Parts: sequence; structure tokens; C-alpha cells
Amino acid sequence: MPVTRVDIPLEKLSHPRSEEEIQLQLARERARLASMMGLDSGPVRHFQRPVERPFTAEERGKVTILFGGLTWKHEKVIQAVFEGCGYHCEMPASSLARNTAITGSATLPTSR
Repeated sequence: MPVTRVDIPLEKLSHPRSEEEIQLQLARERARLASMMGLDSGPVRHFQRPVERPFTAEERGKVTILFGGLTWKHEKVIQAVFEGCGYHCEMPASSLARNTAITGSATLPTSR
């Protein structure tokens, strides 16, 4: 069986450490690990959600809702629901191009 080498003198291992020494060594090790991981760059600024402005019924005729990224069937359903409620909605060009490739026909947004 191989013998492992101990680099710490036995007298340091055998004496009991004080709580203060343990906390100091723990703080040093935490600082070393944080530095190694790049976490010691300063105070952390967490994301703050911006204040949302309410969307009122008076804005229905002036505002266009953009959506996309779903399957063409889901986008058609969402578009029908919004337009049925009086809103204007359009799919972005990338979503429109994807739907054209899938269905073979383009659904061009209507201009107001």
C-alpha cells in the first residue's frame, strides 16, 4: 500500500486551533476561491425589472403588437385573437420568412 506524504509538521496538526484562527483561515480561503473564480470584482448589481407602463384601451388603434417565434398555427391563432379584440398585430420579418418556407405562402402584414 502506498504511503502518502504529509507536508504539514505534526506539531501543527496536533494542537487545537482557536475559533479565531479557524475563522481567519476560512476567510482567507473564501477570498482565494472568490478571486480564482473572478467573483471579487466589486459589489454585485442585480437586475431590476423596469417599471411597466400600462397598455390602455385608448391605445388599441395606435399601437401594433409584434410577436413571433411560435409555430405558424399558433401565430395564426394569436393573431386572430388580438385582431378580434381590436388590436393591431404583426409578425416580424424573420417569423414571416419562416412561415413562408413552411406553408408555401406569405401572410403579409396589412398596413394601416
